[in-house]
Amino acid sequence: STEMTSLIPLINKLQDAMSILGNGTSIDLPQIAVVGSQSAGKSSVLENIVGKSFLPRGSGIVTRRPCVVQLIHDTEEYGMFLHQHGRRFYNFADVCSEIEAETSRLCGSNYGLSTQPINLQIHSPNVVNLTLVDLPGSVLNPVGDQPASIVSDIESMLLSYIGSPNTIILAISAANADLATSSALSLARRVDPHGERTLGVLTKVDLMDDGTDASLILQQRDPKVPSLPLGYVAVVNRSQRDIQEKVDIIHARESEMRFFKQHPAYSPLVHNCCTTPLLVKKLVTLLQSRIRAALPGLRTAVGDMLREQREALAALPASDMGSKKRKLVELVLGFSETFRSLLKPNAADNAAEDGVFVIAPGAMIERIFTLQLPQDMRAVDALHDVSKKQNIQVLVENVKGLGGGLFLPDQALTSILRTSVRRLEEPAQRCCSSVLDQLVQLAEKCSEKMRIYELFPSLALELTSRAKELIHDSYVTAAAQISTMVAMETSRIDLSHEDFIGSKVNMAQLYNEASQDVSGARIRPNRRRNPSSDVQQQQQQQQQLQGAQQGGSPTNGQQQQQPKRGLFQRLGGGGGGDQGQGASPPPPPQQQQQQSLSQLAEGEETTVSLRQDGGSGNYAGNRQSMVLSNPKLLQAVQDLPPERVVEIELLVRLVTNYFSIITKQLTDTVPKAVVLLLVNASTEAISKRLLEELTGDEMVDQLMSVGEGVAQKRQELEQAITLLEDVMRAMEAIQRGAVA
Repeated sequence: STEMTSLIPLINKLQDAMSILGNGTSIDLPQIAVVGSQSAGKSSVLENIVGKSFLPRGSGIVTRRPCVVQLIHDTEEYGMFLHQHGRRFYNFADVCSEIEAETSRLCGSNYGLSTQPINLQIHSPNVVNLTLVDLPGSVLNPVGDQPASIVSDIESMLLSYIGSPNTIILAISAANADLATSSALSLARRVDPHGERTLGVLTKVDLMDDGTDASLILQQRDPKVPSLPLGYVAVVNRSQRDIQEKVDIIHARESEMRFFKQHPAYSPLVHNCCTTPLLVKKLVTLLQSRIRAALPGLRTAVGDMLREQREALAALPASDMGSKKRKLVELVLGFSETFRSLLKPNAADNAAEDGVFVIAPGAMIERIFTLQLPQDMRAVDALHDVSKKQNIQVLVENVKGLGGGLFLPDQALTSILRTSVRRLEEPAQRCCSSVLDQLVQLAEKCSEKMRIYELFPSLALELTSRAKELIHDSYVTAAAQISTMVAMETSRIDLSHEDFIGSKVNMAQLYNEASQDVSGARIRPNRRRNPSSDVQQQQQQQQQLQGAQQGGSPTNGQQQQQPKRGLFQRLGGGGGGDQGQGASPPPPPQQQQQQSLSQLAEGEETTVSLRQDGGSGNYAGNRQSMVLSNPKLLQAVQDLPPERVVEIELLVRLVTNYFSIITKQLTDTVPKAVVLLLVNASTEAISKRLLEELTGDEMVDQLMSVGEGVAQKRQELEQAITLLEDVMRAMEAIQRGAVA
């Protein structure tokens, strides 16, 4: 009837729609799946049904993708592929070449397989409306270069198609082989154990040995062959010679009919079990019956799919200006919010990726502040520039000036400190640069997380580029502030800082402690000393000091130089020589030197009030000199007199202590500056300026242009929705008992 013949085109449209939408969507469609071994003559059966030679032939595995062959009764004769969008192939040799090319495009040129079908429509006045799915031929063992998994791969594909309860299995077997071992029947029994939807086809009945035939099988009276409720049909295909000589299919059908009518065993069965036209008639009846039974469930499934595809189409970018601008504002705000949220992710953002937790960008920046920066700061050597022999000698001579002096002036300390503190800028700037790298990576991650690239590649590139520019602008400001912070520390060396030991401790006491430590460390163990010369030198020094205490001139007749006033003459707790409350006045400089030199000579033990780490506090016991514990300084001072070594020891302690204070201070303040001027400023700039700069009317068309993938997706969805709507209308008409 007209109603029944409209059912098969309805299924054809559904197959086309699902092929367009891909493997992500599927409906259990009524269909006929053709299975058989490579040598069973499967391709010849299909060509006999179609009436045209259109399938690729060759050795090995030729069919590597399912081919949905839709036969459509028409006045013209041509082939048309779904992936060619309406192009007509009037030469069926070109149809064969296109199948090979499309197979190679997806599967490669070797033995790759794909479950993505090739949809082929064949229009002809010599066919009836019918749809068949040609599947790869089953194999028992890999041959030649075929991969070891080829057997299981093909079997999995076949089972995925014939496993559906709505699929009719066309099991093709060669009659001149043992049907008990037929791979087609064996596969069919695995998914259809009672044979209720399996139709057997016997090929090569004309090649059976003399005196044998398949009549008992066709009548289902052979106990060795499984019985099928749908029965068996015998056909005669073109021989290899006929194929090579390109014998017309029409003539081949005539030869087939002659064979069965003239064969004594088959002539009584011609109208019930033999010939290709009978096979086609049976298939059409079975398929229509199956479609009719599945219509109620199909209508529900098609309705659900139609709704899903309409929603997918609505989710794609709109084409009108107002919708584009609203979407643009939404995406820019979403980008800014994503950037902010990734810096401080919530619990939902902490999901493991492939079973591994990835540290968040905000946590990585905190690592830079708490691990990298302190480590880099500690690695800076405060005495790097004075750790060479020449530098120390020049330093000692320069600070004494013309005529020498008894004490080191403040300028020696401040000069070294300015040079040392400047080196702290490098690790501080490295910290800022590392945070910059993290923020740039974060900006790139935002577009990926929001999947903007898939819909609007131009907008994704512009958002990422502008965000990087804003981040870099903030970085320039933060880096300049760090330079200013270091410059501030070098512009004024605060010798009265509350944590600086030079502002708390009596300098005479520090001088004595340095003398004791140097003496205890035995500064020149390898130098031979003359005891008598040491005694004479000590007596001369004592005489000079006694003369200075009595107000007289030095014994050697030289003019005594007044020592420069500075840090080395001050008491702790104040600047400019003021004494702290309750502190005893310091002894005269001559007495200080006398005490320190005598202790240096005697090496007596004292109570030390300076910790070697640069802090202050009292503890008892001998410590090795800071100068002599440094191999570079030790080598540099080997040839210096003891009093000079004591001065250098004191200078090193003061430099180390003050440098540690500034290091700690910058380690604390640099992260605060980076967070304020780089992290927070970048976040704020991205939130405000991106919205101002990218949402103007002149930018909408440029940024909201969709990529080729989106345009193709829209076209595919529109095409699939049109097919599904046609199917819905046809099913409603069938249920109403009228043809649409």
